[in-house]
Amino acid sequence: MAFDPEQWQPVRLPSQGASLNADFPPQDAFTSRELTEMLDWCEKRCRGGWQHEAGAGKQTIFWFEQPGDAQQFALEWFPFRCL
Repeated sequence: MAFDPEQWQPVRLPSQGASLNADFPPQDAFTSRELTEMLDWCEKRCRGGWQHEAGAGKQTIFWFEQPGDAQQFALEWFPFRCL
């Protein structure tokens, strides 16, 4: 299936200096090594198509054809930390 942003699921990662909570200081954007690990993860684990793009404001977006791939990616890589 060709990439169709209306059908595929986006996972947007925070840009440099973005804060997940107003009470906490901004977090650094992920490193190029982490990006390489994310791309490797997608190649090995995605069942459907996927695409990576650098969006506006240095925001990185991963697009997934299969909703389950997007969910698993977000669980693995989204930067929430539980204390």
